[in-house]
Amino acid sequence: MSTLTGSYTTLLDLVKLRQLDGKIATVTEILSRACPMMEDMHFQEGNLENGNRTTMRTALPSGTWVGYNQGWSTGKGAVSTFDDMAKMCKLSSKLDCELAEYGGDVASNRAAVDFPAAMGLTQQLETAILYSNSATAPDEPLGLTPRYNLTTGATGNNIVNCSGTGATDLTSIWIITWGPQTVFGFYPKGSQLGLKVEDMGKVQVTDAGGTNQYWAYDTEFTWKVGLAVADWRYAARICNIDQAALVDDAASGVDLYDKMITGWYKRPAKSLGDFARTYVYCTPTIAEYLHKQALSRAFGGLTPDTVAGAPVTRFMGAPIRISDRIRPTVDATTTGETVVS
Repeated sequence: MSTLTGSYTTLLDLVKLRQLDGKIATVTEILSRACPMMEDMHFQEGNLENGNRTTMRTALPSGTWVGYNQGWSTGKGAVSTFDDMAKMCKLSSKLDCELAEYGGDVASNRAAVDFPAAMGLTQQLETAILYSNSATAPDEPLGLTPRYNLTTGATGNNIVNCSGTGATDLTSIWIITWGPQTVFGFYPKGSQLGLKVEDMGKVQVTDAGGTNQYWAYDTEFTWKVGLAVADWRYAARICNIDQAALVDDAASGVDLYDKMITGWYKRPAKSLGDFARTYVYCTPTIAEYLHKQALSRAFGGLTPDTVAGAPVTRFMGAPIRISDRIRPTVDATTTGETVVS
């Protein structure tokens, strides 16, 4: 888990820093391990009551070359603003009181039911960070894919098109620099950070037949979260990768290592130091073939490392993170991503 360094702050850092109760901190830590983006993202409080306003400089003023006794023009730069709205996702977990009291350990029995509910909600959030589109689903946040969906336009320069056309197994690799000046998650101004867990006590619920009621313990989970892209240049998408066409030596199909090098240099060369960290995200299949293709080269291009006792493979120093939320591996019925043109 990332440590609190400079201005780069993960969700777990914030939870611990605010000294929230141990239950919330533990849940946040466990869930972030299962969802790599939730572990890696920089999180901060939004600057709006229900969102975050980003101000981007779009032009710098130019001076005038002059000689003596010559005047010069007045210039000014230009800025644009963009508001990202926080969205709310809720889920209730209920357990029959009689069942919860079985064995005399109510807390453990409730935890066994609450944990998968929290896990499902967190995976749903990571999927939203990748794919949700508030233009078509107003109650969801604006994710990364709708922002980087055309090879033309503002973000088009940071898209590397691999030209795949498969209907079911297209996918992407993401290279993202998380930080307060680049790409980050936020929670509404003045609200609780992270996953809010509330014990609602005993409530009456209706059984599956829809007529009879019984008492159940109720736990309520709430996410209030949004995604801000303060500088679009610090994210690169390598898209239209046909996973079915990949081969071990890159003799045909996509040369993943070559495309990742192209994507890496789409981002500014300027180092942000402790204020940002860069990660690579891909499906398990892409990670496998990236490793094989790298080994087939005279220079592998990937470096092994160990972080907190766990093996980590790095590309240009950036950890390669495997996310099951990246399509088409979200579930057995999910098709690949829409072809980017």
